[in-house]
Amino acid sequence: MEEAEDDDSDEVDPESLPWPERPAGVVGVAPEAELLSVSLVLEDPNPYGPGTEDQIAQAVTWAVDNGADIINMSIGSGTQDWPESWDEAFMHAEQNDVLVIAAAGNRAAGHWSVGAPATIPGVLTVAGVDQERDISQESSSQGIAIDIAAASEPLVGALPEGGYSAWTGTSGATPIVAGAAALVMAAHPELSAQEVKHRLLTTADSAGADGLDPEYGHGVLNVDAAVSGSVPDFNAADYDTLENWIQVHRRSESDAQDAGDIPEDADVEAGPEGEPRDLPQAAEVRSAQDWAGPVTLGVGALALVVLMTLAALHLLSRRETD
Repeated sequence: MEEAEDDDSDEVDPESLPWPERPAGVVGVAPEAELLSVSLVLEDPNPYGPGTEDQIAQAVTWAVDNGADIINMSIGSGTQDWPESWDEAFMHAEQNDVLVIAAAGNRAAGHWSVGAPATIPGVLTVAGVDQERDISQESSSQGIAIDIAAASEPLVGALPEGGYSAWTGTSGATPIVAGAAALVMAAHPELSAQEVKHRLLTTADSAGADGLDPEYGHGVLNVDAAVSGSVPDFNAADYDTLENWIQVHRRSESDAQDAGDIPEDADVEAGPEGEPRDLPQAAEVRSAQDWAGPVTLGVGALALVVLMTLAALHLLSRRETD
């Protein structure tokens, strides 16, 4: 007599169940989102290939080229500046309408001020709060680059080889905001990345000082309001972009360098201080009509250069005082 085989026909694949009915475990903010995972070797020199700076630029570019809508960066540094080699990668994300979200950094790690890549214009920077919605004293840095705050302690995360672990840090707060951004995109697929950012920031629960607080940014993340709440009209001019920053800051650096690079054989000599210029000869005198165009253009160009220089100094001072 043959033994009856086990009947597995009644078994249900947990993955096929609605989320509330699935077995216990960690459920992310946007569990239906598709994930692309990128690993970095945070060791310099890297025995396996490029250094950390090059890896980060390559990772951002790869994520954009492989269809990412949101890039979560749970990494940070102790410096507010970033290598110029990152400009192209983060511009690639900006130009392809990809929202980059980065951790502000943790005080416990010695990062009292926000560090790159969270200081890059256009990046959404995330601080951390505790269960009382107070800014985390251990796991959140501060600075004017901070945009929004989310839970950073206590958190529970799944481990790669099974099981769970309790942990703290803005590296955990950042993917919570990334998940919220994914929900906003799903509910409002017509929105650009900047408009999604606008929804997250304008619906945050106010915390800290009025306006933009150096610890909370615009406030504490409110996922429900971000997805379904009403928001003020979006104005692109209200938000920094890396493209604008590069045009001002990198150009001012280049102009300053060019101004100091006068060839030795250029036959350019400074005249004696206070020496008057030679007056134009009669044949060179122009009418008022002849000068109207050049003078107007000249004044306009001068104003533009001055404004751009002031903007560069303003942005530079912001980076230095974060």
